[in-house]
Amino acid sequence: MEDVPGDNGVNSHNRADNEINDNSEKLLVLPLGDESKKITQVITNDTARHIMELLAEHSMSASDIAKHLDVPLTTIKYNLENLVDVGLAKIERIKYSEKGRQVKVYA
Repeated sequence: MEDVPGDNGVNSHNRADNEINDNSEKLLVLPLGDESKKITQVITNDTARHIMELLAEHSMSASDIAKHLDVPLTTIKYNLENLVDVGLAKIERIKYSEKGRQVKVYA
């Protein structure tokens, strides 16, 4: 066997081979039970998954999400409530609208 500098007899891989592509799918492993059933029900909803994709990019209010997805605000609020309940989204902060109303910002 020929000596290769830096080889040390171990198969070397190109560093790029070991990097994870940002577009790769994420795996969520859950124990079986009621909580995992709730999470499964939430993430099988297309709207909830679209909301999670948006929130992965940046924090948004329910009305901003509704505008972005072109989905009724009531549908967005329902899905956000479910996402928060199972821990897949959170209320990051509360801001105030121009009319002085509280607006939850989700992450």
